Amino acid sequence: FYSIPNVILPLFGGRFVDRIGPVSCILFSSLVLIGQIVFSFGAMYKSWPIMLLGRAIYGLGGENMGVANSCLIAKWFAGSELALSFGVTMSVARLGSVVNNIVSPKMANAEGTASACWLGAILNFLSVIMSIYIWMVEKRVSRKIYNQQQSGYSCRTVVTSSNSSLAASFLEDDNLSGYY
Repeated sequence: FYSIPNVILPLFGGRFVDRIGPVSCILFSSLVLIGQIVFSFGAMYKSWPIMLLGRAIYGLGGENMGVANSCLIAKWFAGSELALSFGVTMSVARLGSVVNNIVSPKMANAEGTASACWLGAILNFLSVIMSIYIWMVEKRVSRKIYNQQQSGYSCRTVVTSSNSSLAASFLEDDNLSGYY
């Protein structure tokens, strides 16, 4: 039930991400969290219908979250750093899958399947918190860029591997524009 909605939904999710921007990460990660909570209740009460409903809700947000993440990465990184940032994102996601495949069975054997599912819900909650944080950072940087543009400077947002922040704004004076 996770894959069925995701044959078509990322097409709509991409349009949605384009319209509302980074706040879409909060929406999609919240759908994933709600789906995991419903699934965990299904596991706790040993109810297949509730578990399947949870996976369907999870699926509404899961792949769309990937679309939203890709949009943010494309906005924050440029040039040769873009491919590296996508690679890091994919590697971290796969690492999470590997850790899940190791930890979940051990926890399920030791504490029960429902406990392993609730651990997933806790981790999904952290994802929602991080989505809120990313939205706040994006909002702050966008406001900074807007203020700089209003004060007469043109501004480009570029992230380089030497930057410690998510975005650095480079101002260019009209007299210096020929140097770029």
